[in-house]
Amino acid sequence: MLISYNWLRELTGTKLNPQEIRERLTNVGLAVDAVEERDADYVLDVEVPSNRGDCLSHVGIARELAVIENAGVQSPKSQIENAKGKTSDFASVEIRDPDLCPRYAARIVRGVKIAPSPEWLRKRLEVLGQRPINNVADITNYVLHELGQPLHAFDLAKLTESRIIVRCAEKDETITTLDGVERNLDKEMLVIADPRRPVAVAGVMGGEDSEISNATTDVLIESAYFDPASACTRKPRIDLSVARILKAYRRHRRDAWRSFAKSRAALPRKTRSMSIRHERIRRSSAFAPNELKRLPVSASLRRKVFEFSNRSASVSPRRRPQDSSSQFLRGGTTLQLRRI
Repeated sequence: MLISYNWLRELTGTKLNPQEIRERLTNVGLAVDAVEERDADYVLDVEVPSNRGDCLSHVGIARELAVIENAGVQSPKSQIENAKGKTSDFASVEIRDPDLCPRYAARIVRGVKIAPSPEWLRKRLEVLGQRPINNVADITNYVLHELGQPLHAFDLAKLTESRIIVRCAEKDETITTLDGVERNLDKEMLVIADPRRPVAVAGVMGGEDSEISNATTDVLIESAYFDPASACTRKPRIDLSVARILKAYRRHRRDAWRSFAKSRAALPRKTRSMSIRHERIRRSSAFAPNELKRLPVSASLRRKVFEFSNRSASVSPRRRPQDSSSQFLRGGTTLQLRRI
């Protein structure tokens, strides 16, 4: 995964140079294969282990770097102005396969003017090898690199009845994806559809029929969680390989969809030159069949915490117990920790 040094410096205020960061990250298990200078910036090629989906973004790597330097991370912030009314007044979402899609959030952005992105955004994507397209497409890619959350933007006017239906594909259905290729779907593939036809392959790629064009004025932004195993099987079946697929099934938090949709799907205030009317952004609507337990995510493994119903004990890996073993009691049950 490619990481911008300048971006890391903005997030953490690090004083380390790129080579020092490379050494420090490699020592904590995030091997940096190469450091390359590009356009007044340095790009770090980080090899993220399969169990560290929380590091598949600039913010994720920034957290690790902050732990190393005992510093903080400046969380990305955006300010939006919600218009009156509800998103559900303009669009609806139905989840027919909650096992494959437990969470789907949608936000409506109205009064959009499609135009090239501002220079700062184009440069930020280009240094990471991403080709700028237009302001709406670029901001979804920006969020992907920044937070690790894939987003997708639909032209609201191209969605029949302004409805989103999350379901499995039907027999003999096809979809023409954004790369212009018609692809066959099978019943085990999860798709995003409207009442008439599929408009995207969930977690993989959008469809040509609902893509953003120069005539687009209203946009529906998707921020969802799709079952990781299902996303893995859909990719090879339709012969696609893109960065967001990797993040789609290696994301570490399936409860994070709400914060991404609320805080970042509506464009950051510094992108006002993109002619997005902030006062027309609608409230985020969440459609979920059941509640999921919110799981805390740690930025480091500096300590291990064993929690019990009546008491908890913290064990620091840097400080061994004086005895060869330690005991913690819970309702008459003994937990014995031994040195290895």
